[in-house]
Amino acid sequence: MRTVETISREYDVLFNDFTKVSDELKKAYADMDVLRRKASDAEKKHNKLIDEYNEVVERLNRSTDKLANARFEIRAEKRVNEVLLEVLRLGRREQEAEE
Repeated sequence: MRTVETISREYDVLFNDFTKVSDELKKAYADMDVLRRKASDAEKKHNKLIDEYNEVVERLNRSTDKLANARFEIRAEKRVNEVLLEVLRLGRREQEAEE
């Protein structure tokens, strides 16, 4: 039969084990809270990077549009200049023919 002393020692051992597990559990919860905050911060940074990426893409699209418009204008000016040169050549030919 177990004596009171033996039961008391077993109780102390179990209580110490319970205290250790309780302390480990508290630490695990604290670590979990830290990780949750870090995850939240990481998500915010991720979202910020996505927003910055989208802004860059929008600027790139606007720049591409401006470049396309500039190319169109250059081609149009080139064509106008070609037509003007041809008109000048024809005018010279007519002038030479009259002389």
